[in-house]
Amino acid sequence: MLLPAETPRDFLDGPYARFFRPHFEEASPERPHRVLSLAEIVADDAAALRAVHDGLTGRGSPPPAASTYLAGWFGGIAAAVTAYAMAAGAGAAFLPRDGGIAWYFHPAGWTDRVALAEPEVLVPDGHPWTGRPDVTVVADDAERHRRTVDALVTAVEPIIAALTRLAKVSRTNLWHEVADGFASALVYQAQIPVTPEGMAEVRALIAVPGAPWRRKPVIERIATDWGAVCAMHKAGCCLAYTEPHHADGGEEHDHDHDHEEDDDHRLFHQLFPDPPGAPAYCANCRLRPIEDCFERQLWWRNREHQHRVAAGAPDPLSTVPDAAALG
Repeated sequence: MLLPAETPRDFLDGPYARFFRPHFEEASPERPHRVLSLAEIVADDAAALRAVHDGLTGRGSPPPAASTYLAGWFGGIAAAVTAYAMAAGAGAAFLPRDGGIAWYFHPAGWTDRVALAEPEVLVPDGHPWTGRPDVTVVADDAERHRRTVDALVTAVEPIIAALTRLAKVSRTNLWHEVADGFASALVYQAQIPVTPEGMAEVRALIAVPGAPWRRKPVIERIATDWGAVCAMHKAGCCLAYTEPHHADGGEEHDHDHDHEEDDDHRLFHQLFPDPPGAPAYCANCRLRPIEDCFERQLWWRNREHQHRVAAGAPDPLSTVPDAAALG
């Protein structure tokens, strides 16, 4: 295991929870996070979901874009941590069951963490947790991946269905955001090295037969002079380029209309200019050529590495991390 843990609960409380650090923003005591279960999110004709959607459209987001963002914020982030856990935990799968999944809502209106209550845990034969009463050994890798995807799809399907009622948007396109969540697991993280074994786990989830997405995202392991990184070419498009204020085309789109561009983004746009009048697609968008996507993402991963070196911080993408040192 890249991030060893004695028990599944230790893994959930440690490596699983740490996955969300880059996304999780502390809220003020006056406006804390809300933690909403799946049942609470879809209750009263998805009133909680509708409120977040209305907040986005009220700030100018086109309704289809708002629904697509939410498919990623709910289904995508749940898929991402599922795939990450399998890569970091030697194939261990944490499956939500009986609606036992919840999302943390930042008061500014997005999700930044997933929590599982009592998940079903599947492990391959020979896993360090083999023999524990709280895990199920699934010797067939294809079955383990299928059961993992089936459980995730079952958990988020009510949310996807609700989002199609909030805007004129294809259900298949929303599911592409979930597939892209799986694919992103090793792209936007710097906690574990990108290994061939981890890549194989993620690719197997994306490729499970019968999944509700039509296209499959592409991921590649790219070697650098300091380590290996993962880059992706999405199956879907988040529609951020349709925002009236969006002229980024960078690593991440930003829903804050008053966002000021930092030095990294200014340099990025100098190095990767789009033609005048061209849509500002994101750096991983399927509407960009795949080579262009990979070049843009590799620039960001190198930039992030430079920041870690400048700060004197260890770079887990270069070496196998010490789980204790990750805190």
